[in-house]
Amino acid sequence: RNAGDDRITSVQLWHALADGPAHHVPSAVALGFSYSEVDKYLALKYFVQAAEGNIDIESNGKRGGNSDSEGGGPHQAALYNAGRLFLELNDPASSLAYIRACANLEKHFPHSPYVSPDLAETCKEAYGALSSQIVGETTSPPGIEDAA
Repeated sequence: RNAGDDRITSVQLWHALADGPAHHVPSAVALGFSYSEVDKYLALKYFVQAAEGNIDIESNGKRGGNSDSEGGGPHQAALYNAGRLFLELNDPASSLAYIRACANLEKHFPHSPYVSPDLAETCKEAYGALSSQIVGETTSPPGIEDAA
């Protein structure tokens, strides 16, 4: 076996876990990173899945086998990366929503193993910068072409 075979095997395993009934959060994050350079929409799908946490769709949105303290809660880095990809895909409103959720995740899931104060601070800074950028782009003074 070579490294390429190992990579394929890993991706297949991540798919089985992330796409299966467990909705395995770390596998969804791994798939998000794996696809982020080759298929942004597919990467976004998995980052969003991980950002939502381990939700068992079959049981009407109730948590699956893991609570946030057991590793099934929302994934902060996935929130950030979903926000980053939404921005790259020209959806600044969704980007802002995911980055804001990233910044505030610790308040709602304080025991999650996927929450980091350092990443929360990074998300707060990103949220402020993105908010300012959006305000600047949407409130610019009218140009000569707008004068009547």
